[in-house]
Amino acid sequence: MRRDQSEEYILALLLRYPDLRDDAVEIPESLLWESENRQVLAAYQRNEEPDLATGLPTELQPHLDRLKSRRLPPFDLRQAREALLDSVDKLQHRQIAAEKRAVSALLAEREEELGSSLVAQAVAQPGQEDISEGARELVELQLRDMETGLRLHGKGKSPAV
Repeated sequence: MRRDQSEEYILALLLRYPDLRDDAVEIPESLLWESENRQVLAAYQRNEEPDLATGLPTELQPHLDRLKSRRLPPFDLRQAREALLDSVDKLQHRQIAAEKRAVSALLAEREEELGSSLVAQAVAQPGQEDISEGARELVELQLRDMETGLRLHGKGKSPAV
């Protein structure tokens, strides 16, 4: 089984550097795609105790042990925080890229279903009240696709992840 190294790196940092606990509160569980990593993060955020073994199912103990034993560079606290924030940024970028792919695929599918004439109508009359529901949906998808693309490239507003 291939494991997500970026997710595990974040968890290893949190486990190794307890002073990063305040930073961990800001990390949404949804940012981690692997279930066992989400469970470890949730237990870490819930527990004030450094020993997470009490807050995790016993079947996750080997995973937790592996995270605790992961080799990390010898960081001071500032470097550890920078590494954590950089890694979280990379996961946020991964999530936005996945959203962009999904929206683009949906947009392409809907354009194929509705036809190029409806796409032209939607583009020509984006503010018109009398355009069809399909055209309105295309306009909304195009806007969402564009906004997601801007966020992906750091040029748009990024909603709370």
